[in-house]
Formats: sequence, C-alpha cells, structure tokens
Amino acid sequence: MVVKVWLATQDSAFQDRVLGKTQAELFRNGGLTPKDFANLQLDKNFRPLTLAEIKKIEPLGFDKAFKTAKPISDATFAESLRMAQMTANSTNKAQSMSFRKRNALGQKWVVANISKNVQQTLGAKTGEVWLSDDTLMKMVVHHPEQANMTLFSSVQRILDGATKVVKKDDLNVVYFSQQGKNYIVVVKATKDRKELYLTTIYQADEKEFYRQIKKATQ
Repeated sequence: MVVKVWLATQDSAFQDRVLGKTQAELFRNGGLTPKDFANLQLDKNFRPLTLAEIKKIEPLGFDKAFKTAKPISDATFAESLRMAQMTANSTNKAQSMSFRKRNALGQKWVVANISKNVQQTLGAKTGEVWLSDDTLMKMVVHHPEQANMTLFSSVQRILDGATKVVKKDDLNVVYFSQQGKNYIVVVKATKDRKELYLTTIYQADEKEFYRQIKKATQ
C-alpha cells in the first residue's frame, strides 16, 4: 500500500509505465484511494487479479474512470486490442457474448465524426462516433484477420469515402464504402440519441458487398 501512496505522487507517464495504461487510468480517475487500489491487486491467495475481476469488485470505479471516450490514438486502445487478441485465441463465435461479458471494462474511444446530414437522419445530438471495448472484442472474435490497428484507425476515411449510406432503422445507418476494399460499417445511436457507436465494421468480398446493398435498400 505504501508503494501505491508513493505512486500517486508520480507523473502520469511514470504511472502508465508501472501499471499499464488501463490500470493507470483506473488508479488516477476511478475515485479510489491508494489503499483501495492496492487491495484490488491480489486475491486471497496472492494471485494478481485481472482487470475484469477487479471490475466485478469495483464497478463504479470503472464507470467513473472510463466515462469519457479517449481518442483512438490513446495508448489504452492499443493495450485493449492487444489483450483482446491474446485472450480471444480460444474463443469461437458461439462464445462471443459470454467472452465479452467477462472481459469488457466499459472503455470507449472516438473513431470518427459523421456528417451533419447523417446526424440529422438519426436525430443524434452528437456527430462523434465511439467504439466500445465490447464491440472491439466482438470484432476480434468474429473477424480476427481484420481487427487490427490499421482498420480502426481508418474508420473516418472509410466513412468519408462511402458510396452509399442507408438508414437501416430508427437507430442505425449502414455505410457502404469502397476504399481499395469493400467495407460495410454500421453506426448506431442510443435511444436517447446522446451517443453514437460503431457496432460493425468489416471487409466484404464483392458479391457480399452488393448483396448487402440490395438487402439494405429493399
């Protein structure tokens, strides 16, 4: 515990190096005392707790620490993507939901801004599109070959280059974009229209791409 008290006096870069970016965010912004944080590090058998296990004990701390979306360039994203890829190795699509429930921490990152026209179509109060760690994990399980930093860093370019944008229903719009490859992207508004989330992004072959356009426009 004494170490955690001392760590609280150090700068954020040092805290990030010692704890890892995600734990450091919880340490700084979760509303926990150094003692509380120290008590969350080990179980009764002195086994280090995972972040998902810590969240079960201290969910409000995670809600507070990760209430605000970080930019996609923030180190928490690269860390979360890497951890998702490591832990999803033995997970298949049928196990996707349970995997996400066990491991999602409530983190989110800003991946794009939609146009005013699409924002008005959805009746959204924001144009900022967030990617949740739940969707990140879904992508890693369902499209492991595509879920990489390059794809997620390219969301703005893919949306901007869309050849067709279709309102799927009251809350969802589907972007069909051909930026060297065929991309299908879904952006969803929350019911109160205060938040927008990227819920699907993947590369499709030409047959699938045009099949989905036909389906969306029928």
